[in-house]
Amino acid sequence: MKGRWGVAGLLIAVLAITNPQSAQGQSLPVLTPTTPKAIESLNRGLEEVRVGNIDRAIALFEEAIRLDKTLAPAHYNLGLALREKGQLQAAADAFHRALSINPKLAVAYANLGAALIEGNNFEQAQVYLDRAIDLSPQLGITHYNLGLVALGQDKPERAIEHFRNAQKYRSQAPEISYQMGLAYLQQNQLEQAKTAFESAIGLRPRYSQAHYGLGQVWFQQNQPEVALEAFQQAIAFNSELASAYYAAGVVFFEGKQFSQAVAMLQKAQKLYAEQGQVLWAVYAKQLSQRAISRNQD
Repeated sequence: MKGRWGVAGLLIAVLAITNPQSAQGQSLPVLTPTTPKAIESLNRGLEEVRVGNIDRAIALFEEAIRLDKTLAPAHYNLGLALREKGQLQAAADAFHRALSINPKLAVAYANLGAALIEGNNFEQAQVYLDRAIDLSPQLGITHYNLGLVALGQDKPERAIEHFRNAQKYRSQAPEISYQMGLAYLQQNQLEQAKTAFESAIGLRPRYSQAHYGLGQVWFQQNQPEVALEAFQQAIAFNSELASAYYAAGVVFFEGKQFSQAVAMLQKAQKLYAEQGQVLWAVYAKQLSQRAISRNQD
């Protein structure tokens, strides 16, 4: 949830509450009779976001918009909330409405780009992210999202450049280091990947995906015992991370610890199936069956 809002997202909302003209970029904004109530609803919606009640936040942002359709931060934060719920098209529409009110709202372009990235529409995302950079070159989230576009287009070197730029402005964001680690993995630069994953873990010790990424590095460096520890750490922090179970199963299988491999692979198969990753569920099942067969020999 925190990744959707972040510092920039909350900042614009606070500006809207304390100084509407500053947030909307208008010298003399028109205040309708309902504007104070609209800002109150926006403020209440942000409080719901902070406690993790996204559905209630959406209702309050929509209420703010009904009271004042020109309140750009209400549309913007509605977009963030809808994106958090996986409603990417509705989120994009909300960001568009925010931009129609305030065309210079760089964070809206950045998050519109993010919604398009999640829909694998990388080319269109690039357009909006470039616009965000033009408006606010120091907006770290934009550089980060440009890195994601480059990763999605199999351009890891360019992705790393964008992530480095993002780190200049958001040095405490562990996601940047994690994605940089993935980019280094794509290039088989294992030591750099290890450093990036360790940096992410340093910023967020319970970052399960970063522990998994570190395990991938150790596995490729033929250090299965250390890799297994990393995969198990990932599982400890996120019991739904199917790939960590699968990877642990592979380590056990290659170490001829077939009963342990079966347990891990069957768990991976179950999670993959529940998460709609059909092909990986098949792979987990096949390797599990091989482990069962080996265990009976």
